[in-house]
Amino acid sequence: MIAECGVRVAELTTRTVGMMCREKLFGSAELIRNERCRVALGCHVPQSAIRNPHSNGFTLIETVITLIILSIAAVGVLSVFNLGIGESADPNLRNQAMALVQEKMEDIAALRVSDGFGAVVPNAGGAFPAPFAAFSWAQTVECVTQVDVNTSTGAPPCASGYAKATVTITWGGDSLSMTTLVTEH
Repeated sequence: MIAECGVRVAELTTRTVGMMCREKLFGSAELIRNERCRVALGCHVPQSAIRNPHSNGFTLIETVITLIILSIAAVGVLSVFNLGIGESADPNLRNQAMALVQEKMEDIAALRVSDGFGAVVPNAGGAFPAPFAAFSWAQTVECVTQVDVNTSTGAPPCASGYAKATVTITWGGDSLSMTTLVTEH
């Protein structure tokens, strides 16, 4: 059986067998893959210690390092998503506030048509009913002139026939305002 392994019996001593095993297993020589030859030469090495050079698998350390790198990358990507999700509610609230301020502006125009120019006056407003209870509103009215609509001439009643009405919607520390010019004519 030893002859099958490519070793002559005359060459075998305890020292040479040990050296052959070490050289064959850890050196540049070809590995002893045949189980019968390993036993005959006294190389009792478990099969798991002999690595097939054609094996394409990953070692445990390679797998662990890959998992660590992927975990770090995933944390970075997920933190960006988390920031985006937190900011995505703001445009929705701003859109709701815009709709509410437009509604109040339409109320001012309707009030002017139904009750006249003198009915458009400041209003302390308050909170909106559900589902918009997070929003509150207020309305200011200033008298202006036809020549200069940016300079206030006082509070209503407006002798000039021109008033600047501003509606402000507030929610969660943020606000949105819209201004319109109301005329008596």
